[in-house]
Amino acid sequence: MPDTPETRQSNRRTDGFLLREFVRGATKALETNQDTINALNVFPVPDGDTGTNMVLTMRTVRDELEDHVDANPSITSARMARAALLGARGNSGLILAQYFKGLAESLADGYDISGEGFARGLRIASEIAYNAVPEPKEGTMLTVFRECAEASEKAVIEMSGLEHVMKAAAAQAMDTVRRTPEMLDVLKDAGVVDSGGFGFAIMLLSGVDVMNGQEPGAERVDPPGMTGLPDSELTTTGIRAEFLEGVEDEAWGYCTVFAIEGTGLDPDSVREQMNELGRSPVVAGSGTLLKVHVHMEDPGVALSAGLELGTLSNIDIHNMDEQAKAWASGHSDSSAQETAEAVKHTTAVVAMALGEGFEELYRNAGLGAVQLLAGGDTMNPSTAEIVTAINEAPSDSVVVLPNNKNIIGTAQQAIKLSDKTAKVIETRSMQAGLASLLEFSPDREIDDNVSQMNEPLSIVRSGSVSKAIRDALLDGIAVRRGQYMGVLDEKLVASGDSALDVLVRMLAGQVDDESLLTIYGGSDLEDGALETAVTELGRWLPGAEIETLTGGQPDYDFLLAIE
Repeated sequence: MPDTPETRQSNRRTDGFLLREFVRGATKALETNQDTINALNVFPVPDGDTGTNMVLTMRTVRDELEDHVDANPSITSARMARAALLGARGNSGLILAQYFKGLAESLADGYDISGEGFARGLRIASEIAYNAVPEPKEGTMLTVFRECAEASEKAVIEMSGLEHVMKAAAAQAMDTVRRTPEMLDVLKDAGVVDSGGFGFAIMLLSGVDVMNGQEPGAERVDPPGMTGLPDSELTTTGIRAEFLEGVEDEAWGYCTVFAIEGTGLDPDSVREQMNELGRSPVVAGSGTLLKVHVHMEDPGVALSAGLELGTLSNIDIHNMDEQAKAWASGHSDSSAQETAEAVKHTTAVVAMALGEGFEELYRNAGLGAVQLLAGGDTMNPSTAEIVTAINEAPSDSVVVLPNNKNIIGTAQQAIKLSDKTAKVIETRSMQAGLASLLEFSPDREIDDNVSQMNEPLSIVRSGSVSKAIRDALLDGIAVRRGQYMGVLDEKLVASGDSALDVLVRMLAGQVDDESLLTIYGGSDLEDGALETAVTELGRWLPGAEIETLTGGQPDYDFLLAIE
């Protein structure tokens, strides 16, 4: 019998292993078209490039299935749905996760993947996705979900084969994407089609390629239609110039994403709450696990509300004011693009930092080649977030400074997932990371940088003064909740009711006449407290060189480095 699509389909496994093929193919196709999807990113706000968000969400699902695939599609699809929810990035990633949830619910009771099951999954995904946002808009990925569900249901009546149904859904996806500017003024004004819908259409096309035995993602896909605006109204990147000018002047706030794990969680009530606190909320999940996406003027308000419901994880916060301006200027004309590309360095740095002062110190020490990512004791970035930072760093070679012992392992995983050459220097504090960064040169090869940047770590000692959140007995020292504790080299060495008193006692005998002591003041420190600390320490450490800087770090009154 000749090898045709029909015979290949009849011989193909229709179980959990086929789902893994689909996921691998969709991830590859999105990676191939990532830049194209990003260039279309104009709705609802530029809260992170859509293509990048979808790629990272899919990589999370793909990685989950590499070692945890089951022949039973109900088991495999459930794993896919959870991985997509936890790994979802941005609005587009979270809505995409609803597709996997719909597929998992459709396959919950079946063993084989069928055209009917695929169509049912799209219908469920559409209904869940529309419910995930308080004010769903047509002309977005939601519309693509809905019209694909309708097309696949009609296709099942004609012929129930999986390949036939997937082809119908993919064709409908492209047609819907072509028409999105007719439904949404912001797309029409920008002169583009919906980016998330286009990304989903590419995923469906990759599934058809898998069914045909072809290699998904082998070629770039052109966005369908566009709006047909006159060339005189468009920039060289195809985005309308008038639209870009408006983007640069509009305020966006912070894109805030996090997961909540708990019991008795109600997605509807959390969605209503986030809609009152911020803008553009998307809330999805179950009674035990929710993923929240919301735009906030103050991200802490949303995080505090989430903490009242359960344990937070996968926290991701981005300043959309800066992203909007960078996005607009990056699309304004070809000369701007060439200028941006010209700023590429031999080696760049990704560093975890919290606090305005520390962020400024890192930018200055990084000589324009540092990519910052919020991260610390109470905010551990995910693997996907670190991968994103590596990909956005201005070099093909990247050094990662985790600056926290709890982030080192995640950073090690992230460098394996990035396509760039990346290496981790195991810095365990922001102070140590800053000392390491001072040895960095953006014009030096990565191996030479790693060698130089590792040298200070053997001589820099790190410490902190903060309030205890519970009673404890550590390293032979008792501390009560609300008292200050002094930690040096990750050991509790002093406790007491005064931050300054604890600082003095923890440094007694630790700093000699040849030492350089740098003290970083925290965000809650009172005015003049750093100067008072220097005066008091000068009485006890008369020969030491003491330097003070405003770190602005949360939770810690003082961070310090001894060299």
